[in-house]
Amino acid sequence: MSKITHVTSPAHFKAVTSSAVYSIVDFHAEWCGPCKTIAPIFEQLAAAHAAPGRLVFVKVDVDAQQAVAQQYAISA
Repeated sequence: MSKITHVTSPAHFKAVTSSAVYSIVDFHAEWCGPCKTIAPIFEQLAAAHAAPGRLVFVKVDVDAQQAVAQQYAISA
């Protein structure tokens, strides 16, 4: 089971990142080569360090969740 939460809406992003003291967010795109390269490392970090209520690992697809990406000035 993955310890990474995939964001489905701006409200979901807010709820997930508010559920823990710290949040590590990977803003990514399906077509992005470097994003695909870092994905296994992000998965390993999440598996080793995720702690409910303390540290959450979150992935945001910038194409699917443009409102969240824009809120944090993320551009492709």
